[in-house]
Amino acid sequence: MAKDDSQSSKTDSEETNSVPQGGIFSIFNALPEYDRGNRLYGIKRYEGAVECYQRAVAIKPDWARAWLRLAECLKNLQRYE
Repeated sequence: MAKDDSQSSKTDSEETNSVPQGGIFSIFNALPEYDRGNRLYGIKRYEGAVECYQRAVAIKPDWARAWLRLAECLKNLQRYE
C-alpha cells in the first residue's frame, strides 16, 4: 500500500509542476512578441511589427489588443485584404 501512495504522490507533484501551454498562461508566451511588435510599431517598422503581432495572436487568439495593433499596422501598410 505504501508503494501505491508514493506513486500517486509522484503523479500529483508532476501534475502540479506542469504549466499548461494554453489558457490564461498563454499570455506569458505571447507577451514578448507583442512587446517586440510595439517597439517596431513605435519606430514605424510595420512589416516587422506585423510578424510579431501575428505570432502573438497565434499563441493567444483571444487577445484583442494584439489584434488591434495588427490591424493598425496593416492599415498603415495599406494592406486591406
